[in-house]
Amino acid sequence: MKPEDIKLVSDFHDYYDHNFAYGPYAKTKHQLNRNSNNGMHKYTQLYLMKTLGFTVPPNGTVESLLDQFPYPELVVYTDPFLHRGEGKELISAKHAINKYPDLFAIPYIENSNSILGSVTIRILWIGDVGFELQYSSGHYWKGDWRSNYGDEVHIKLISTMYINRPQANYPLFAIDLIEDIVGKRWAIDFNTAPGIKDTPIQDLYQPRQIAQFIADWYDKVE
Repeated sequence: MKPEDIKLVSDFHDYYDHNFAYGPYAKTKHQLNRNSNNGMHKYTQLYLMKTLGFTVPPNGTVESLLDQFPYPELVVYTDPFLHRGEGKELISAKHAINKYPDLFAIPYIENSNSILGSVTIRILWIGDVGFELQYSSGHYWKGDWRSNYGDEVHIKLISTMYINRPQANYPLFAIDLIEDIVGKRWAIDFNTAPGIKDTPIQDLYQPRQIAQFIADWYDKVE
């Protein structure tokens, strides 16, 4: 299958997009839905990642979380459908219980490598080709608490993978993990519309190669 046999429906532009069919009159057998808001609630994301074998943090409403354990800080999802560092707030438990008792939340997990500021590991799959990326924002004395948000976001390619693809039925997806201070990794985000532009992957692969990875996945699952 060629990328032109797939229609792209997206609310943002990436560097490989021009290889796909596009527009209301494009008639194709397959459609790649790549929208920032994919309609998947944070609870559903965590449940899915757990079924895929990843460790997820405790989660629930602010009130239910604090009933289980007195976490000092929480990440509260003011919009549990958003990605890219939006729709969430880092807040002390004391203020969260008063301000957002019924909103969905997880405990705040401190990074293992605080000298880099906020750090997450992204497992990104494009078709059957996987990449492990490190996102960091600022340094410990400055920068945003979200690794992919702020004026100083650094992205480093750690490895490329061709085996052990999670059994997720999506041609393109990313799983974000935080490594805590004892080295345990927690999966916190599942994204079916990850951006590839301005990452090290753009320097390694031509737009046509990225689009073909996705087309090859559709060939495989037909």
